[in-house]
Amino acid sequence: MSSAMPRRAILVVAILALAGCTAGASNVPSGAPSDPPSATPSPSVASEPSAAGATEAPAPEAPVAELVIDGDRYPGTVGGYSWDGYSQSAPWLPATGLSPVEVPADAALSVELAGGQTGIATWTARVADAADPAAATTRPLGEGNSTVAIVGPGSGAWVLEVRVTYADERGDAAYYWQLVVP
Repeated sequence: MSSAMPRRAILVVAILALAGCTAGASNVPSGAPSDPPSATPSPSVASEPSAAGATEAPAPEAPVAELVIDGDRYPGTVGGYSWDGYSQSAPWLPATGLSPVEVPADAALSVELAGGQTGIATWTARVADAADPAAATTRPLGEGNSTVAIVGPGSGAWVLEVRVTYADERGDAAYYWQLVVP
């Protein structure tokens, strides 16, 4: 009888273990809908607005740059920039994301910052063929201090990048235009 007692104890332990493993199982196949658990309503509590959410200011935007051709102004599309301590990076902007600007052959082009927020300390200008979305090959158009003045590229479709460093050490930016020259 002494050998029957340990076998019964082991059998009882095994049955209890199996019962514990299947206690949460149901006859509902996995993925099939089941009855939702019943819930008791709880009183609603109005939450206080977050102090952080109430005081968040929008990211500062770079000044608007305008391409000036024979007195007509065309706002540029800003790429990567830093302005008053905020920065945002962006790759070369392809022609497909830019509005085309028709430019007369050999036109004098200038770029000015609108709004009077700051001036231009230094600048560089370069172009890439509009069919080259990554600007693998670029051609410089000029560089200088303060006033951006360049002669447009020759005949074709181009993406113009003008990179400026703002006066007063407030940052820098790259601006883009798609130029179509007959």
